[in-house]
Amino acid sequence: MFLDYVDVIFCHHPEPCTPIEETVRAMNYIIEQDWAFYWGTSNWPASSILEACEIADRLGAW
Repeated sequence: MFLDYVDVIFCHHPEPCTPIEETVRAMNYIIEQDWAFYWGTSNWPASSILEACEIADRLGAW
């Protein structure tokens, strides 16, 4: 794509075989590398979003 960064990366559904903490850490890494400004979700159950938010808060990943 020859881009320096993208504005947002979406995780369209939680991967059943991947812990949500691993997803949060991976998305935070992408943001820390300045490859993206934000990450978001779609088609996630509310409970998974809440878990991701709690993990991100615990990790200081906001």
